[in-house]
Amino acid sequence: RHLPRAAAASTSPSSTRFLMSAELSFDLIVIGAGAAGLSVTAGAAQLGARVALIERGLMGGDCLNTGCVPSKALLASAHAARRARRGEL
Repeated sequence: RHLPRAAAASTSPSSTRFLMSAELSFDLIVIGAGAAGLSVTAGAAQLGARVALIERGLMGGDCLNTGCVPSKALLASAHAARRARRGEL
């Protein structure tokens, strides 16, 4: 419910240290910014909740960044290239 506020003392990727400076208060803490995490966070914020979203990687999760969406884009490109080679455009 109450978390210390962290201020980065070093921005080097290999060794990040944090200094505790103050406390923050949240109604909800969401771990993971995939499709579900983003939806829950947005919904709770719209209802007036104080929300923290924690993500160690890229926003959007695996589906958006490396799975479903990129795969479908690659498939669509491959189908378009095949149609172009066959003269079906």
